[in-house]
Amino acid sequence: MNAITAIGAGLDGIGAPERVLVRMMRFWVVHRGVPEPVLPALVAFSDRFGLGGHAAMAVDSMLSLTEACLARPLHCEHDDSRNLSFDERAVLALVDQGRFIAGARTPRSIPHGLPGVLAWATVAVRRGFAQGGQGLDAPGPATAACPFLPA
Repeated sequence: MNAITAIGAGLDGIGAPERVLVRMMRFWVVHRGVPEPVLPALVAFSDRFGLGGHAAMAVDSMLSLTEACLARPLHCEHDDSRNLSFDERAVLALVDQGRFIAGARTPRSIPHGLPGVLAWATVAVRRGFAQGGQGLDAPGPATAACPFLPA
């Protein structure tokens, strides 16, 4: 069992800030393939939730770095879906693990570690959401494996 199994199979099983993060991820995945830069559109989208630029920049960085680390694109459910994709659950688990990161060190519970820059990005996402009054505080258990590996 890993951290993904602790996250419900749908949007109804997660908190409001986590639903906002999922919506931002879905928006980012859809818009990353268009010719215009995604960041200005993501900032405007995040403004609808009272988050603003800091959270949008942190989410953009974290998702870009996650794709680079995985060497593949992230996959999401459609925007109107109540289900969570495997990658959406994994990103939620990744951000949740930001609670345990002190500086750029990765918690021991993620055996292969996180690249320092991705560790910082998860902390920045949590901080950006907290500054917007959307604290990602619905804690899951510390993961015992990479959240992107099947259970």
